Amino acid sequence: MKIAMIGQKGIPCRFGGIERHVEELTKGLVAEGHEIFVYARKEYTPLQVKEFEGVHIVHMPSLRTKHLDTITYTFAATMHALFQGYNVIHYHGVGPSLLSFIPRILKPKVKVVATIHCLDRLVSKWGFFAKFMLGVGEWAACTFPHKTITVSRSLQDYIQSRFGKNTVCISNGIPAQIENEDPARMLRDTFGLESGEYILNVSRFIPSKNVDMLIRAWKKTKNIHNKKLVLVGDSSMGSHEYKSKLMKLADHDDDILFLGWQQMKELQVLYAGACVYVHPSSAEGLSTTILEAFSQGALVLMADIAGNREISSDRRFFFEDGDLESLVEGLVRVIETKEETKDAVSKMREHVIATYGWPTLIFKLIEFYSHCISETKQREFSKKYSYTYDK
Repeated sequence: MKIAMIGQKGIPCRFGGIERHVEELTKGLVAEGHEIFVYARKEYTPLQVKEFEGVHIVHMPSLRTKHLDTITYTFAATMHALFQGYNVIHYHGVGPSLLSFIPRILKPKVKVVATIHCLDRLVSKWGFFAKFMLGVGEWAACTFPHKTITVSRSLQDYIQSRFGKNTVCISNGIPAQIENEDPARMLRDTFGLESGEYILNVSRFIPSKNVDMLIRAWKKTKNIHNKKLVLVGDSSMGSHEYKSKLMKLADHDDDILFLGWQQMKELQVLYAGACVYVHPSSAEGLSTTILEAFSQGALVLMADIAGNREISSDRRFFFEDGDLESLVEGLVRVIETKEETKDAVSKMREHVIATYGWPTLIFKLIEFYSHCISETKQREFSKKYSYTYDK
């Protein structure tokens, strides 16, 4: 099959859950013999990068503003894709899915697919009009494409409840383990850190990720646990003010480290060496960073939201979403009871590796594409993978 991916910023992944998802997905599809084209923005993927591990990179222009970047890039990519002879055009995200009607009208024989990764309108960096359009994007992602994918059961339930649309659940996955002969030495030499002596967070610096709340909670508990706070990530377009807020809140404390974005080899070492990985985000579909942290054997403390409850039902790993005092209490609790939860963490690692490995997910996606193209088999696939609702 010849498949186009539209909506992601690009690959190889520098940051972003959707970008990580698309990178792993496309590498696996190429390994299975398919021809894959990823549409990218030059600010994310340099123009000289034309191919990555067998995946073709197609650069598209955009208007680099907070509100127009994604939609103008998506329009350019969509118009280009119409003339490339693709079997499948796959949109990632509800914003890009707004334009999925174009190939449905102009190229009716091409199969159009959309993946809903999260409910972007809940991300607090957006204003009223942007949130409204992202809400329309949810409807578009369920209406225009031939088939719609969700990355979690909670998103699947939401789409069924709001739009009456049966979707296929193909979740995010975890990257393969990267061998490292001496991770403790890498922690020391690269980051000046010792294993077990820091609290970790990996995320974009946008308000809905609640990194400011984590800094406040860490400050309230610093004298109890005596751990450093390590923040991996950076701002995105339109969120530079929030990063400034975080820097001001950190107040030049030497025990708060801003490491910027890191590659997967470094990330895996950071996850594995953390005393606890904290993910206070209020808006997630199925968090790739939580999956990655669990897969490295990290103790995780996460906000009590639907997407996170899908990963684990163990209440010891949760705090009340958006509640500073609950985060403070949770942080002290998980550190003090770390030894008692070792078996639970080990079981979570085994569960995540077994459930969210990319080979299984890629096989499921290939089967999904095949059934989209072969219309006579679509019903059979839908019965196998669509969520069954009790009447």
